[in-house]
Amino acid sequence: LSKEEASGVREVLPGLLDAPLSHTLSQAIGGFLLVVTSTGKVAYVAQAIEHFFGHTQVDLLGHSVYGIIHPEDRLIMEEQLSSM
Repeated sequence: LSKEEASGVREVLPGLLDAPLSHTLSQAIGGFLLVVTSTGKVAYVAQAIEHFFGHTQVDLLGHSVYGIIHPEDRLIMEEQLSSM
């Protein structure tokens, strides 16, 4: 992540990653939590992602989210992220 991206992530993540909140969110959505920057880099990923995608947190952190989403969904994702 660039310094600017890391700074933005540090501002948002503490509240999101509060242990009870993170656990509650994971249970409520029945999945995992994934946070990406406006450029598509993975800034945070819950450990549960391995169950769904077969990738570990280490595999994904700092890498492009476009490597794990379906090619047909890439344009939609790019549009959503660019509007942030």
